[in-house]
Amino acid sequence: MADSGQILSYTRAGGVAQVTGKRTEMSTAAATLDEVLTIPVDGIRTIAVQIAPTVRALDQFVIKSKFHRDGEFVTLFSAAGDYTSPAGLMIDASGDLTAQGAATIGWFIMDVRGLYEVQVLVSGTVDGTGLIDIYANGVSP
Repeated sequence: MADSGQILSYTRAGGVAQVTGKRTEMSTAAATLDEVLTIPVDGIRTIAVQIAPTVRALDQFVIKSKFHRDGEFVTLFSAAGDYTSPAGLMIDASGDLTAQGAATIGWFIMDVRGLYEVQVLVSGTVDGTGLIDIYANGVSP
């Protein structure tokens, strides 16, 4: 399994917080939800996340969150309609991320005020290595 590891940067200066995350060449298999990004969002207002499955299509796309450091991750978004008809904390998305095709770029923008951490989990459509690149950026005003 190829995985370059998760790279995170979190800075806070002059009343502004910024977080960036990147994970490339992450592999995923069919019928198994694999965590591809966990990003701290305490003090962040919104995040933008871009995901690119480079080899295999996705058949599940789940966003979970913790509300406190000691809390458990809970599922916020997992159905096609969560992304095609964004509402609540989901500001916008490129389309149905639960059925994202191979060699495409999908994205979402999410309000994360009050959340502690956000986690993205995905599953591939078939067994075998399905490489994924994922990038995130968030900022508070």
